[in-house]
Order: sequence, then C-alpha cells, then structure tokens
Amino acid sequence: MKISYGAFALLLVTAGANADNSANLLQGDQRLACEAILCLSTGQPPSECKPALERYFGIRHKKPWKQARARQDFLNMCPTVSSSANYSSEANRQ
Repeated sequence: MKISYGAFALLLVTAGANADNSANLLQGDQRLACEAILCLSTGQPPSECKPALERYFGIRHKKPWKQARARQDFLNMCPTVSSSANYSSEANRQ
C-alpha cells in the first residue's frame, strides 16, 4: 500500500503516537489548524485534508489583508513544541 508523506504525517497528528498520549491529542480548531499546515505543504492533499482545508479557505474577509491575517491567526492555533511545556518535556525524554 502506497501512502504519501503528507497522509502519513496527518495520520500521526490525528491518531497520536499511542493510546497513552490520548490526553495530548489536539481537538477542534487546534487540530484543524495543524492538519491544514500539513495539507497545505503537500503538492496534492489527500481526501483526509478536506475538513481542515474547508475551514482554512472558509475564512473570508472583504479586505485581502484582513483575510490573510485571519488565516495566519488560524494556522497559529497549532501549538509548537517550544510553546508547550508538556510537549517539550516529552521531547526531552526521548
């Protein structure tokens, strides 16, 4: 079975590494923001990207600069390792 890198990364984000980390799984707009980042970085997004990309492209404003800012704010909802003490402590353990 052939799987693209984007689909694999999306699978890791949405499913998590294992069941013990279920408390660390992202939900809501945070999850969609992270998925959108992964999906926008692929050349041809898989069908699993549809909800995240619909949310991203559904952000519309009359002024282009407001739209760009709102979309960037949406993508910034995805936490980074350095912004979360919980994730950074897990990264240091491995």
